[in-house]
Amino acid sequence: MHVRLQNDMVKCSMVPEITVGIVFHNAELYIADVITSLQAQSFSNWEAVIVDDGSTDRSLEIVRAIADLRLRIFSDGLNKGVHVRRNEAVELARGRYFAIMDADDIMHPDRLRIQVEKLRQCSDNTVIGSEAYLIDIDGAVLGKQKVPKRQKTGYAARHSFINPTVAASTGWFRRNPWSTSDICRYAQDAELWCRVSGGSKFINLPQPLIFYRQTYSQRPLRYFWATCVMLSYICRAYKDRKFKLIFYVSRECVKTLLFLSLYELGCTGLLPYARRSKLSETDLQDIRKTMQRLSIPLRLQ
Repeated sequence: MHVRLQNDMVKCSMVPEITVGIVFHNAELYIADVITSLQAQSFSNWEAVIVDDGSTDRSLEIVRAIADLRLRIFSDGLNKGVHVRRNEAVELARGRYFAIMDADDIMHPDRLRIQVEKLRQCSDNTVIGSEAYLIDIDGAVLGKQKVPKRQKTGYAARHSFINPTVAASTGWFRRNPWSTSDICRYAQDAELWCRVSGGSKFINLPQPLIFYRQTYSQRPLRYFWATCVMLSYICRAYKDRKFKLIFYVSRECVKTLLFLSLYELGCTGLLPYARRSKLSETDLQDIRKTMQRLSIPLRLQ
């Protein structure tokens, strides 16, 4: 991969404790806010490995214009998919820990501090996520998405985390890479959590640590491929357990038919509402404080 390292004439001597991996493709509307929220972290010993996945808009130009030695920017002009690029980011990481971040979300200012403190207390085989505040395309806070409190395994583990909240040791990610199969291009995280759930410890923190942008625009073909990923996993994992095999295959098929029906009716935008819960007074206070700490256009409805 052709590498362009931001400010590569000046080497940063500090070894980061955590690497934040950001893969982006045509994210010019939000990528600057992502970096701003990263720079506003109360924990400062981080680096960001920022990988361009063949953007054709101004995303790469915007990121390269940000002067921060902790940003390491990589681009080869190709579009390989986030499932491939995240593995590349992990291999490039220098930190002891590695955190996932999407290119259209916003970090809570204390995200890295909280997750690093927790990871220091845990074994090297632990994966940590959190709850998230939900925001729309304009930065309005819509509610909160909660997460499972108990660890699930196998097929039930597919929704273990809100994916851009996840952090673990860099060694864990290197031992457990995302599948680079083309079939996993649109469901890489669900496949990973199912595959590793039996041998890893999953922890979700009760506080929201990101503002998770709801830009729900699933297309039928993309949803179909995501279904194929889960069907492939089910057939491998439950080939000797016929009842569960039939039950889970049927469940995936029903979900796909429901999605296609909603798509035909133009109602797929309703799906995120099923995961939304109301904000508590504690949440509202936290959001107001965060809005004061970040120079990012967030707002309460």
